Amino acid sequence: MFPIIFFSLLFSSSEGARILGVVSGPTPSHQTFFHPIWKGLIQLGHELTVITASPMNNTAINLTEINTDFIYKLWQDEYHTTKLIDKYGKNLYKIVQESRKGFYKVVDKQLEHPEVQKLIQGSYGGFDLVIVEFISPVLSAFASKFNCPYLGVSVTDLNILYQRFFGHPIHPVLYPDFFIPFDGKMSFKERFVSCIMSSMLLMEDFFSDKHIEDQLIKKHFGNNMPSANEITANVSVILTNVNPAFYLRPVGPNFIPIGGLAKPEKATPLPQARFKNVLGNIQRFLDDATDGAIYFSLGTNIKSANIDRKLQDVFINTFRKIKSLKILWKFDGDIIGLPKNVMVVSWCPQQDVLRHPNIKLFITQGGVHSMEEALYFEVPILGLPFVADQEQNVRKFVNRGLGKKIDVKTITVEIFEENIMELIENPKYKQRVVEISSLSKDQPMTGFDKTIWWIEYVLRHKGAKNLRNHVVDMPFYQYYLLDVLGVILSIFLITFFLICLFIKCLCKMYFIKKRNLKNKSD
Repeated sequence: MFPIIFFSLLFSSSEGARILGVVSGPTPSHQTFFHPIWKGLIQLGHELTVITASPMNNTAINLTEINTDFIYKLWQDEYHTTKLIDKYGKNLYKIVQESRKGFYKVVDKQLEHPEVQKLIQGSYGGFDLVIVEFISPVLSAFASKFNCPYLGVSVTDLNILYQRFFGHPIHPVLYPDFFIPFDGKMSFKERFVSCIMSSMLLMEDFFSDKHIEDQLIKKHFGNNMPSANEITANVSVILTNVNPAFYLRPVGPNFIPIGGLAKPEKATPLPQARFKNVLGNIQRFLDDATDGAIYFSLGTNIKSANIDRKLQDVFINTFRKIKSLKILWKFDGDIIGLPKNVMVVSWCPQQDVLRHPNIKLFITQGGVHSMEEALYFEVPILGLPFVADQEQNVRKFVNRGLGKKIDVKTITVEIFEENIMELIENPKYKQRVVEISSLSKDQPMTGFDKTIWWIEYVLRHKGAKNLRNHVVDMPFYQYYLLDVLGVILSIFLITFFLICLFIKCLCKMYFIKKRNLKNKSD
């Protein structure tokens, strides 16, 4: 990290800037993604005020954190992924719709927080830059309120609505929305479903979301605020957490990929972990796994305790059969009947676990951060996707030979065991992961260094208007050439009409002349 700090201090004219950070993702993985960014900016001497549900509790004098951790409970009580799956099953459109509705409720409650309201009213002073989790224009309204540039950071790829807004190709087969569970070569059925779902997502936004966003902006920031579209168009740079080794989509000049595990944590000895008031030594457990170990985690969006008991029994009975392997299972709840080769923990440092040389396989739900960490530490994956972008994330790995996928709706002990042993015993998966990991890491700058550089770039130039794609200022009829096509069609129709009229006149003259000749002959 020293080179980027030295470079920035040497050449930047923006040290000591006042920066506001706003993060509203109601899951820990979204919130903690920003921690390395905040720490890097603090070390560079910038003064930060951050709205976050996962405070770092850093004692730095140039950091102020407004804690909004109440959004976790709000999300889990009503809109948590497992609850939506139980309610809507495989109806992805409905799950997306409800998730968006839940997110607006989270943002609404977060902006109602007394300290956030004081910040909006100016009690914290002004800012030189706003860094916002790029999910909704409602959050970006802070930049308009403080009349300063803003930079967006997207923890996942941008959805189809933003892609369309910024003029990126939105072909439903070549570039399906990250919520649509397809990747690579698609069957006819998948292409058909992707087209229908893409159309539905676009129409849903056209008819409803902008109205909701405009209402929230006026409610919390005042009636004289710009519209949601105007605020979105004013973004200076968008940093997207997508891996350059996978991301082949053409994007605008102000879209910067920072994926590939932006900043791996420093290696530390694995700690003791508590589960149901029992301490377990993770380091010793993995060190003793001479035949190999498996790390099993469904992340933070899928609560292991909430999944069907029959599915839990499939996991347990499979682990009992592969007793030569040790399984470290991150499980947030009560569970009984575990075999001796399984250690259950409520929490563990995932990067340090994946870094352990005895880890041979990572069983994951397919969250973007888990996938990036598996690739960075060169561990094959067995994907058990449930919802959202998990299916597409897993397919990207499977299509590149980095692992395998199982449908949780049809999984059996036999299928689970067969896939586990194939991934551990067949060296081709490990070799492929090492190869793709090398491609992912072979970049001119790390994702973290790139992030800090672009933040300072926006500060130095008080925005990045030079990178603004003029497509955001074009009415939709101009972007889709409807006016040009209209003129061409009009010219064609007028020409066709004139030709028809000319032919009709010629025919009329011909018949008149013919009639006159006939009359003369009579």
